[in-house]
Amino acid sequence: MGRRHLLGVMLVLGAAGVGVAAEPGAPNAYGSEATRILDGAAGGSARLRGPRGMATDAAGNLYVAGQFSNNVLRISPSGEVEVVISAAGDGRGNKLQAPRSVAVDTKGNVLVAGEKSGNVFRVSPDGAIERIFPFDDRRGPRLRRPTRVAVDATGNVYVIGQTSGNLIKIGLDGSARSLISRRGDGSHALERPNALAVSDDGTAYVAGARSNNVFRVTPAGKVTQIVDRFGPHDGHGLLFPSGLAVDDAGNVYVAGNNSGNVLKADPEGNVTIVVLPSRAGTVLSACSDITTGADGSVYFTRLGMNSLWRLTPEGELDQLLDANGTGPGEVLGVARGVAVDDEGNVFVSGFGSNNVFKVVPSPAGWAPAGGGR
Repeated sequence: MGRRHLLGVMLVLGAAGVGVAAEPGAPNAYGSEATRILDGAAGGSARLRGPRGMATDAAGNLYVAGQFSNNVLRISPSGEVEVVISAAGDGRGNKLQAPRSVAVDTKGNVLVAGEKSGNVFRVSPDGAIERIFPFDDRRGPRLRRPTRVAVDATGNVYVIGQTSGNLIKIGLDGSARSLISRRGDGSHALERPNALAVSDDGTAYVAGARSNNVFRVTPAGKVTQIVDRFGPHDGHGLLFPSGLAVDDAGNVYVAGNNSGNVLKADPEGNVTIVVLPSRAGTVLSACSDITTGADGSVYFTRLGMNSLWRLTPEGELDQLLDANGTGPGEVLGVARGVAVDDEGNVFVSGFGSNNVFKVVPSPAGWAPAGGGR
């Protein structure tokens, strides 16, 4: 049976107002409770410049990669900040430069890739730092400018090389192999991989920013293009995908930076638009990062409008935070990374404002007094 492209629930995003910021921890104009939990400009152990990728662990700790400060910080639920790894890397001459992504496995190990240093580190819960790629004897696949890192439930590590045009898998035995190269699936090329997501069973998804597509790589090694530049083939395509997420049901969500939309690819191969920018109003410009919550909600950042959004399982689109952040001196500038913990708390990083916010989302169906949203 041929591949089907269906136009499902489509949410048109019009002009989004910028509300008046609430007191930290108090409901804002969108019914959410937001708190700035890190000021990267404060210095000391909390120094963070260019916060980008984020991840959470089972204990509720948040990990943030500082692209320009060359470090990864851990923020505990009580607000304590610790340096997990610094620019010194493993302290044995293998430095960490320009980390854009961070991941945490089920054992609490932290994985981080240095885009400029071209390496991957694992930090154990007791703080031991190990460079796991490249190998000292130079064996293994090439990896140039690693920008995204992910991990499956078993602990295998996945890393995309943006300029080497590939995705590698580092196994528990320390071996490394390439899962997909610039050739893509053999019929469709992968150009400039820019986004990565991995399901618990080891199925990997990678998006090409230049080829404007998404591939699925099964644990058995089968490579299939699941989204192309034409999206659902209804006139609303995919341009410069910048974020990927997969939920427990196997649905894949891709954020289109330049196309200003969010697409969904289900396990049966159906591609639908779930968030569409308004042509008349303010577009969903530069949709940057995306993740899913345990309840099936999808969270994404809008880089161009410095905001955080939620798409509920029922199809409602809610804004949770805007550029005001939590008030004067605590603005959200250049919203980049997004993460969610097991309790449903959402975290967003301000790449330009060098800070991180914790957001307790408004209840589903919330509306301000007097109606409207």
